[in-house]
Order: sequence, then C-alpha cells, then structure tokens
Amino acid sequence: MTIGYRELAGVLRDAIQQGTYPQGTTLPKQEEIAAEHSININTVRKAV
Repeated sequence: MTIGYRELAGVLRDAIQQGTYPQGTTLPKQEEIAAEHSININTVRKAV
C-alpha cells in the first residue's frame, strides 16, 4: 500500500520536528523522497 500526499506531508513534518531535517537545511530531492517511499513524484510535489 502506498501513502497519499497527506500522509507523506505528515511524515515529512514529523521528520522536521524530530530533527531528521534540521532547520536551515533543505529536504532531499523530490525524486529521492519518491524513491524512499515508493511513490509517484507527483505525490511528493503535492505534499511539499
């Protein structure tokens, strides 16, 4: 089962809050996020 853009937004939000992506840094490339979660790039674009 794949995740939708709302779930992905929550995952990314949690990662930011937990310090996985510290303030002042950039998120990984959209392609990398898509590959990591086995989802379509358009889902990533909608989430961010």
